[in-house]
Amino acid sequence: MRVLREFPWSPVFLFPLLVFAISAHSQPAAPALPEALEMCLAVAADYSPVYPIRVYPSNTRELVAVYRVTPGAYQKLTGQFIAVDVPGAEGWKPKPVTTRLTKQTDRGSFTLRGGKLAPGKYRLAVDADGRPWKSVDFTVAVADPEVKVSGPGEFMGFSKGRAWIYDATVEGPDVAKEGPPRFARGPDGKWRGSVTMTVTDIRVVEVRVEARMGDQVQAAIFQVSQRGLLLLSRGSKTLDPPEVHIPWPLKAPHNWSYAAKDRSESRNYKIWGPVPIKGPASETPGYVVMSRQTLPDQTVVTSEQHFVPGIGHIREVSITAVRDRMVQRNEMVLREVR
Repeated sequence: MRVLREFPWSPVFLFPLLVFAISAHSQPAAPALPEALEMCLAVAADYSPVYPIRVYPSNTRELVAVYRVTPGAYQKLTGQFIAVDVPGAEGWKPKPVTTRLTKQTDRGSFTLRGGKLAPGKYRLAVDADGRPWKSVDFTVAVADPEVKVSGPGEFMGFSKGRAWIYDATVEGPDVAKEGPPRFARGPDGKWRGSVTMTVTDIRVVEVRVEARMGDQVQAAIFQVSQRGLLLLSRGSKTLDPPEVHIPWPLKAPHNWSYAAKDRSESRNYKIWGPVPIKGPASETPGYVVMSRQTLPDQTVVTSEQHFVPGIGHIREVSITAVRDRMVQRNEMVLREVR
C-alpha cells in the first residue's frame, strides 16, 4: 500500500510545499555501498552521518560513528575508543563498544557517551569477528567561544525585506515523476531548483517569513522571545504550544523537544557548536541543529540544519526513511543573501 504524505520541506520553517508517496509496507531497495566507518555528530534517519567530523569541539559530550558493512559478512563488530596522544590522560582507559549483526544488517552506529573530553588525538578501532576491520583517527580541540549576538532575531539575520536564496535538490526512490514547481530533473534522477525565503514583515517581536518555490508560497510567523525563536504558525495552522527552533540563551550542546498539545506531532532537537560552517563565501563558526520525528507508521524524518549567527539558515538536509531506508532526501544550500 502506498500512502501520500505531506513532507515538511524545511523543518526550520515547516512549509508543506512538497507531497510525495512513500511505501508504507515495503522496504525500499538500497544501492550497494562500500564498507565504511565515519565519525559524525549524530545519525540521520537512514543511518547516514549528520555533519561528518574529524575535529570535535571539547564541549562534545558524546562521540558517534556510523558504519556500513556487507550484509551477512560478519556476526559482531567490536570497537574501542582509544586515547592516542592526549596530554594528561595517561590513565584514560579504552572505551569498548560492541554490536551484533544479523544477516540483513548493512548499517548501524556506535555511540560513546560520557563527560568532557580532554583535547588531543583519539582513535576508534573496530574489529569484525575478532579481526581488525577499520579504524578512524579524530581530534578533540579546545572549543571556540560562543558566537556573541544579542538575541535569536540577530542570530537568524532577520530584517524586513531580507531574502535567502537556496539551491535545492530533491531525490529518492519514491519521489514522484512530477517534481516541485520549476524544478528540473537531471540524468541522475534528482530534481534541482531554487527556494527563496523572505522576511516580509516585522512587528515588535513577531516576524513573518515567506517561502517561495515556483508558484507556491507559504508563510510562517515567528516570535523572538527570551526563550528563543518560536514558531507560532505555518500556513493556516497555529501551533499550540509554539515550537522552539533556536533556544535562548544560546548554549551548545543542548537538547530540547516539542510536543503538540493535540499530540499530532512531536520532535526531538539537539544543537552543537561552534563548529565550522561553509557559507556562500567562506567557512565561519556556526551551529548544527538536528531534529528527529517518528511518525505513527514508524517512518522517521530527520533534519540537519546549519546556521551562522547574523546570516541565519545556511544549509539543510532532510531525510525521510522507512525501516532505515531513505525514501526521500531534500537538501537546501544557501546561494546568496539579498
